Amino acid sequence: MTTPATARPTPAALARRPAPKPPSPAESIAPGVLVGKERMRTMIERGMRISRLHPEARLVALTLLGYAHHKTGIVFPRFKPTPEQLAEATGLTVGQVSVQIHVLTQRGWLCTRRITQGHDTGRAALSLAIPALVLEQVRAARAAEQPASATG
Repeated sequence: MTTPATARPTPAALARRPAPKPPSPAESIAPGVLVGKERMRTMIERGMRISRLHPEARLVALTLLGYAHHKTGIVFPRFKPTPEQLAEATGLTVGQVSVQIHVLTQRGWLCTRRITQGHDTGRAALSLAIPALVLEQVRAARAAEQPASATG
């Protein structure tokens, strides 16, 4: 007879293992960093589908994405839409748009950054971001899709 190469853990051994530490609220909304060929436009669309944001917040974020740079997600100051323009584009009221912008900011999907290059150097600009926790989930979902699509 052969013995297994690794011993099976007992329920008592599993109970003694330290539980993984859940991320803090600050870590979960910290902006994720895109790597390689990842583009903000495609990653944020996938992230929005995974997230549990309200439909109105998604609508405002995806509308802002139309004004943003496709690689970086920065909405340059000269192209930044007013709340009135966003309200007209989304069909929401100006008050609803303002609330959804606040929600997106609080949940890590929208932040303000200083521009360091170009005509708008030194000015503050809105920047779409993907929270690090959501970005990890998007990457995991993409990795799970790859083998399935490769086998055809």
